[in-house]
Amino acid sequence: MTAAAGSSTSRLKETGSSTSSTASVSFILPVIFFEFLCLALTRALIPRLFVQEFGTYVYHVIGVVETVKGVLAFVSCPLFGKLSDKVGRKACLLVTVLGTTAPVCLLCFTNSMRVFAVAQGLSGMFAATFTLTFAYLSDCVQDPRQRAPAYGLALATLGLSFTVGPVSGSYISKAYGDKAVFAVALLLASMDLLYIIFVLPESKQASAEVQEQAVREWRVANAQSLLRVESLAKAFFVTNSGEQMGPNWYFLQRTVDPI
Repeated sequence: MTAAAGSSTSRLKETGSSTSSTASVSFILPVIFFEFLCLALTRALIPRLFVQEFGTYVYHVIGVVETVKGVLAFVSCPLFGKLSDKVGRKACLLVTVLGTTAPVCLLCFTNSMRVFAVAQGLSGMFAATFTLTFAYLSDCVQDPRQRAPAYGLALATLGLSFTVGPVSGSYISKAYGDKAVFAVALLLASMDLLYIIFVLPESKQASAEVQEQAVREWRVANAQSLLRVESLAKAFFVTNSGEQMGPNWYFLQRTVDPI
């Protein structure tokens, strides 16, 4: 029975890796890269535009905006985590990417930094992309020992976007103007949303299938162990009427039947 359970565990690991291959670590990395590259492109421009708009009050405005954004993110991150457990990671990622990239995309259509400041503060309601990213990685990586490298790869992707973004934004602004930077940011945000809709597989469903398969594998292993035990019992024991003991088919059927 112990050997059967051990073989079932090994088969479960193999099943988990094959099932989650459709929703693997590599799928979530472009979501992070495109979103934060979109934000990083404008890093070199936003401070100058804030100073031009608010003058000596710029630090007060930035402080209020970042405080509101932080408070909203503090509330929204655990809520998005719980919501993604019910509706899936993909739908929640779509909402968070749309909400966090909306402020910089608005600058394609308006020059008002007051509108941007309000949108930037409210974007904290959607600042849960990394929460969902780690949840997605946890769904895909079944072996706990492999999760830390996966998380490190996600953070490296974030670092890459903020390494490339500000330099690229400065070059585009110098060569083509500020509006071109916000146009590229809008293009990156659109690409990210389209990627989530049409390419990114749902990881939560894959995880649920692995759990269901685990229960089935466990029940089959128990049924096989029961057959071995009853075969030994039939070989060594007989009833008073001289007939061999028959297997408990009712219990066997209840054990093998899938949920």
